[in-house]
Amino acid sequence: MNEPIYFDEQHRQFRDNLRRFVEQEVVPQAAQWEEQGMVPRAVLRKMGELGYLGVRYGEQYGGSKLDTVYSAILAEELGRSTYGGFAVTVMVHTDMASPHLANFGTPEQLALPACHHRRREDLRRGGHRARCRLRRGWHPHPRRARW
Repeated sequence: MNEPIYFDEQHRQFRDNLRRFVEQEVVPQAAQWEEQGMVPRAVLRKMGELGYLGVRYGEQYGGSKLDTVYSAILAEELGRSTYGGFAVTVMVHTDMASPHLANFGTPEQLALPACHHRRREDLRRGGHRARCRLRRGWHPHPRRARW
């Protein structure tokens, strides 16, 4: 297999560890999850504990603030599992839903001592899953909008 030219040793180690996790923790059970239409929170929590759900977030938020290559590695390795439900569950959390809190959260939401910090920590650790919700219209007063 040709190695990408932009990989360094840390990228390879991250990929190898993630690949091993997917092969050992996901693949043996993923067919059942797909059939049931769900991914157990326990596997997401374990991914969070191992740091896979917080690769793009700063250390002040419990992440590791790794470069974009790590996000690509995460997507590729999840895709290698061939279980779309699992891969999409993780990728919606890490790359579609939770970035909104990280990038556009109010100062109150991002304040470290606030209860939202625990929620943000839970997002990174897999205790909570971030979700996207599509809305029909824009609300002129975002604080009054129902989220």
